[in-house]
Amino acid sequence: MASFELGEQFDVVICVFDTLNHLPAFDDWRSLFGRVHEHLAEGGLFIFDVNTVGGLRRHGDGPPLVYDFDGNTMIMNVEMPGDGMWVWDVRVFERLDGDRFALRHERISELGVHLGQIVDALSPHFELIEQTDTAGCEPDDESDRAYFVFRKQ
Repeated sequence: MASFELGEQFDVVICVFDTLNHLPAFDDWRSLFGRVHEHLAEGGLFIFDVNTVGGLRRHGDGPPLVYDFDGNTMIMNVEMPGDGMWVWDVRVFERLDGDRFALRHERISELGVHLGQIVDALSPHFELIEQTDTAGCEPDDESDRAYFVFRKQ
């Protein structure tokens, strides 16, 4: 994701569902920003969202999320092992038949990055057009999620 080369340009690049957070180091984010810049036409838009540091922390401070669906159960816990990384520990107990279940387990890492750091990294080559959080307010590090629209300069 941080090193793609498609050989063409686009009017819009969209990167949603906190995809950026899955890059394990901020240098990877910077590399992705460079790739986006190269692939955008002049004046093109880069639209993305991120889980914020505060939102990730609140997930980690809260109890595990438990969700029952179609006879199956998912238990999700968020942990912070360090260095700004958060790990979503997801366990799904899949009902096979009767009282038999299969455990599906996945650990998904996300990097929490301060929003100012993101804006600063983009500002040399992009203009911030719009930013908001889930409440429709200007986002900060304590927002649950932040949404951005940048224009290529």
